[in-house]
Amino acid sequence: MTTSTLLWALAGGALLGLLGKSLAPRDRERVPLWLTTLAGISGVLTGAWLHETLLLEATAETDWWRYVWQIGAGAAFTGVVTTLEIHHWGGRHQHRGHPGGHPPAAGAG
Repeated sequence: MTTSTLLWALAGGALLGLLGKSLAPRDRERVPLWLTTLAGISGVLTGAWLHETLLLEATAETDWWRYVWQIGAGAAFTGVVTTLEIHHWGGRHQHRGHPGGHPPAAGAG
C-alpha cells in the first residue's frame, strides 16, 4: 500500500465518517463521532486492500475503480457500525426499566 493510499484513507475515511454521522437516520446523537470516523477510515483501508487483492492490474492513470472500492467499503462500514450502535450496542447506555431510556425527573409522579 502506497503513502498516497494511506493519506487518501485517512482523509476520505474521516470524511465518510462525518457524512455517516450526519446522515444517520435517527438517534444520530447516540453514535460517537470517533466511531463513525474510525469506521470510515477502516472501510476505506479495507476497500483499498480488496482492490489490490482482487484486481492486481495497476494503471498508469487515475485508478477510478480503486476509489469506487474504497468509498463503497467505507460507506458500508460506516452504515453497519452506525446501525449497530443505534440498535444494538447503544442499548447499554440506556437506563433499564424506563421508557425512552431516561430515568424519571425528580418530583415526577
